[in-house]
Amino acid sequence: MEIINLNKENEKVWDDYLEKNSRSSIFHTLEWKNIIEKTYNFKPLYFLAINNNEVKGIICSFLTSSLIFGKKIVSTPFNFYNQPLFEDEEAGNLLINKLKEIGLEEKVKYIELKALEDLKIQNNELKKHPHYFISNLKLEDTEEKIEAKYYDRLRKNLRTLRRNAEKNNIKVDFSDKEEDLKQFYNVLVKIYRDKHNMICQPYSLYKNMKEIFKERFKLLTAKENDKVIAGMILLFFKDQAVYAYGASNLKYKTLSPGTVLIDYAIKFCSKNNYKTLDFGVTSQSQTELLSFKQNWGTTEHKMPYYYIPITQKEINPPDYYTYMKNLRKPFKYVPLPIIKLTSPIITKQLG
Repeated sequence: MEIINLNKENEKVWDDYLEKNSRSSIFHTLEWKNIIEKTYNFKPLYFLAINNNEVKGIICSFLTSSLIFGKKIVSTPFNFYNQPLFEDEEAGNLLINKLKEIGLEEKVKYIELKALEDLKIQNNELKKHPHYFISNLKLEDTEEKIEAKYYDRLRKNLRTLRRNAEKNNIKVDFSDKEEDLKQFYNVLVKIYRDKHNMICQPYSLYKNMKEIFKERFKLLTAKENDKVIAGMILLFFKDQAVYAYGASNLKYKTLSPGTVLIDYAIKFCSKNNYKTLDFGVTSQSQTELLSFKQNWGTTEHKMPYYYIPITQKEINPPDYYTYMKNLRKPFKYVPLPIIKLTSPIITKQLG
């Protein structure tokens, strides 16, 4: 068995393997690799395990360098995941060892593999830390079955919210207009600053996702006249849908347009034969957010993140939600234009 670099000649082989592997996700795709490269210029480390001209596994990762966190290899940056995929332990260990070789050459702090499930591999160098939860909703084939999963209070609230949306001339629909994406981004940046005291990813990420993912990307908006007051980004791969980003204008809090959007998205995904809707990664400290996701009928499990120490022997990566939480509070006073201007620089340091 040999480990080879991903290149132009074997991209179709990569795609074919993802298509037949039941554990592959949109974050294993070459489109995602291209989005991350184009947005952040991180160096991709993508490899295939080949035996007798047959793919036995793949591994995705990026080499990142930060003034804050130092140099590391991560399977995918930020709040997403793509574990190595392999058919047997030999392929899995060879792929992981390839990353370790590069990690030693580059003198990284550690290698981080963000997995959805246990890797089921014997490798004493892998250190497992369950930092976060993943929430998934199994989609039903009728609206009645879908709403039967909702908590009673949510079902009742939705009836009122739909009426209020109609009364206030708020329209929910998908949009492919870049102007609407820009408006959604403005809402996203503001809520990240005001509610979470966090910096948002640069606009280029969302634009690149729209341009590169094409039909795998959809922007769902709630509009008052032509003004976007809430939105969510959905990604699609095989029979999986991913709720990647969402935000609502806090001035419309009483109308809860974000809640109306989620209900619309769930029913859209169901009608279009998607089997699951991934509600995303949540820090264990975000108990209210976890509870909100459970209101829709999601099930949660802890995600096993795996680490291989290289130059940093003790692995204790910070929780993205609580990291320097008190020191972040003044961030809500930073003007939005400055946040947008500096986001490409700052977020690259957080990868």
